[in-house]
Amino acid sequence: MVDAVIVAAKLGEIEARVGRLQELRPRSVDELIGSRDRLDLVCFNLFVAVQSCLDLASHLIADAGWAPPATMG
Repeated sequence: MVDAVIVAAKLGEIEARVGRLQELRPRSVDELIGSRDRLDLVCFNLFVAVQSCLDLASHLIADAGWAPPATMG
């Protein structure tokens, strides 16, 4: 059974990280490359958002009774 608390938590995390990415979004690639701290923050928040998507997908796949994928691809 899909756990609504887990789904809500993962969706909340994704929303928070995407919001943070929007706050950090530079006006240009050069601006992003020019600020190592900003680049690190963008990368970290993107990583956590993607990981939360994968966690959510894994939860839904397990609930559906599907076999786990052979690769993350």
